[in-house]
Amino acid sequence: MPDIISVVLLSLVAIIWGITNALMKQGAEGIERCSSSSKSWARNLLEEIKFLLKNWKYLLFYGINQLGSLLYYYSLGYCDLAVAGPLTNTMTFIVTYVADNFMFGHKNSNNTYEKVGLCCICLGILLCMSSV
Repeated sequence: MPDIISVVLLSLVAIIWGITNALMKQGAEGIERCSSSSKSWARNLLEEIKFLLKNWKYLLFYGINQLGSLLYYYSLGYCDLAVAGPLTNTMTFIVTYVADNFMFGHKNSNNTYEKVGLCCICLGILLCMSSV
């Protein structure tokens, strides 16, 4: 079972990643206008990269997300690797789901399949952590 320092560090990473995932998704709105079927895939890729590099909101949230990655790398020194990855990724998924619904009020928040899926993921991580 992970100690309290590990849980706090990994929870902080999951919160940073989850919130910035939702914010980067919002910051990248409009990127679909960069691509067209008449251009080559390489030209579309360059247009999308150019769009993201000019978008200060996306870059800000991406930078904060990368700070979360540095914190995750630091926290691996305190954690069991068998627990750190699954725990952080599961919590990140849950925080992203909640942040997406809370901040942007998406209409899909009442989808039963999504809620059942979240419960299954939580049950799976609890089973993984209980076996360590």
